[in-house]
Amino acid sequence: MTAAPDPTAPDRSNRRGFVIVAVVVVVAIAALAVGLVAYFSDGSDDAKGGRTDTQQVSDVAHQFTDAASKGDATTARDAVCTADKSRYSNLSTRPLPQALPAFTLVDVTFAGDDATGTVKTTGQPDGAIYFHKDGADWKLCPSSKAKFSGCGRFATGRRTTGPRS
Repeated sequence: MTAAPDPTAPDRSNRRGFVIVAVVVVVAIAALAVGLVAYFSDGSDDAKGGRTDTQQVSDVAHQFTDAASKGDATTARDAVCTADKSRYSNLSTRPLPQALPAFTLVDVTFAGDDATGTVKTTGQPDGAIYFHKDGADWKLCPSSKAKFSGCGRFATGRRTTGPRS
């Protein structure tokens, strides 16, 4: 003979179903959150390990000057945009007699895939430097100067001294 079910005992099948539904809902919410972040992200911090565009243009400027100081013409040319690479075909493979002075890149302005910044060096006058985004990489690009000429340095782009948002 079988015993009648105890009406006061909890129904385990309902609890298991609730747990399964809860897990499915949590996974769906997590997938939705990841999808929304990917969809609305502009990718500016994703291409180079979380480095902002401002940090990336500073990195490439230092990469170029460090390589040129050491006579590493290949690395220096790799830091130059495709449009201007031919200008740097005769870079010396001999190290410079003295290292280029240390500098800081400030007042970076972005205009689409072009950027400019001010180079500050102790004991030297400030200078402008120009960049272009070749694919996912920012490169030195003197020919981008034309995009910032005419109406004043900050007329065509957004000025930033910190991370680009």
